[in-house]
Amino acid sequence: MKESIIDDVMRDVRAAEENADMMIEQARQQAKERVLAAEAEADKMRAENKQRLKELKRQAQLDTASRAAERRDALMKKGENAAKELIENKNSAVEEAADAVVASLIAQYKI
Repeated sequence: MKESIIDDVMRDVRAAEENADMMIEQARQQAKERVLAAEAEADKMRAENKQRLKELKRQAQLDTASRAAERRDALMKKGENAAKELIENKNSAVEEAADAVVASLIAQYKI
């Protein structure tokens, strides 16, 4: 009978060890699955962030190009106005010089 009790205890211990081993293996498998799921989620988030950053960069480039075009147009307009003013001043100076020459000729020849 003593051997029977010892055998029963040994069987219970082996069963408990097997159960513990099985639980450990299940826990390891669940941990692996969770790690793989987390890595997949991280990869997905990286891809989404990369796409979002790419779109932000594209938008920033468009905004920068738009602002640069506005600045260029303003500078071109300013340059055109300055050129027109210079031409008008030059024409004025030429007309004044021509008037002075005509006046001088008239005075010289008393026409």
